Amino acid sequence: MGAQQSSGAGAGTQNKELEKRCYYEVLGIDRHATEDEIKKAYRRKALELHPDRNFGDVDNATAKFAEVQSAHEVLSDPQERAWYDAHRDSILRGGSNDPAEDHFQHNVRLTSAGDIMGLMGRFNKSIPFTDSPNGFYGVLQDTFVKLAREEDAACDWEGLESVDYPEFGSMADDYDDVVKPFYRVWMNFSTKKTFSWRDAYRASDAPDRATRRLIDKENKRLRDEGIREFNDAVRSLVAFARKRDPRFIPNSQTEADRQKVLREAAAAQAARSRAANQAKLNNHVVQDWAKSQQPEPEALSESEESEIEVEQIECVVCQKIFKSENQYKAHEKSKKHIKAVQQLQREIRRDNERLNLNSTTSDEPAIPVSELDSLNLSERQTPPPGSEVATPDADAEIDVKAD
Repeated sequence: MGAQQSSGAGAGTQNKELEKRCYYEVLGIDRHATEDEIKKAYRRKALELHPDRNFGDVDNATAKFAEVQSAHEVLSDPQERAWYDAHRDSILRGGSNDPAEDHFQHNVRLTSAGDIMGLMGRFNKSIPFTDSPNGFYGVLQDTFVKLAREEDAACDWEGLESVDYPEFGSMADDYDDVVKPFYRVWMNFSTKKTFSWRDAYRASDAPDRATRRLIDKENKRLRDEGIREFNDAVRSLVAFARKRDPRFIPNSQTEADRQKVLREAAAAQAARSRAANQAKLNNHVVQDWAKSQQPEPEALSESEESEIEVEQIECVVCQKIFKSENQYKAHEKSKKHIKAVQQLQREIRRDNERLNLNSTTSDEPAIPVSELDSLNLSERQTPPPGSEVATPDADAEIDVKAD
């Protein structure tokens, strides 16, 4: 009786040990094994542990054979295998999948975002800046070494290339050799952990594809949320340490000095831009048609006024003033100027006829010069409508070029 009880107790202990065995160990394969390697391992183990081939130990062989079948069912299904890989440590330890609980991977407890935030709360003014286990450098050195070890294990499990994370170092370490590389790498920290233990549902339990897609979407959202929280927590710890680390040498200039340098640089750039624009304006030639005919008067010096007076050219016919010879030549070719000249010529010819200046042999007596002042020559007489105007001889015409 006692032997049976002892045997039963031993069987229970044995079954309990079987339940805790890793499925990869049960099949004798590596965790990165392919589907073909899983099938070959299952066939080999099935032939070895089949009850029909173990007459002397049928019960033990049956239990092991059932374990091999369970391992094959899980690892041969990609969804089941992914879920098992994510929760393997929790299953082997007999724990739950509650994200609030501790999680283990490769027999190492994983650091959570809550642990990091709690660590920052432990630091106060009384903590010594020493390398002791309770000192500033001792605590942070152990923390970052543990985080780096967890990342290496995650990369090894997922088959990824590991990242070389520098150590925090001690209080006597040099800035360029240890401190600067540490903060440069850790400030860009990004975890390689999948956070698959955050999954709320099991995809293999979905009754259809639509439900499975919803499950995968929700699980992915929870994983991404866990990754984001963990990355933010680690980066916050790095910034927290850098702000209090006496070894860290910030820029030699203060923030006020940096802002001053930026303002001076901006002012210099603006001055250079204004000078370049002014040079472009000075070298730019304004076309004649774009210039104002009557520029606004400006306050000028006597020398400038004399120069302007020398350069000005006046059109007597049109009573206009031009600043350059080119403007005057362009004006001479205009239709308006030509018409004004022709009108003046006609008026002169009419005055010549009135004063009998066209011919010296005319029978009419010439008007004495003393009487010319009494005549109002400024008032031109316009011939009545319909009257013919005498056309002068061709020799008397003044040749005018038209446009």
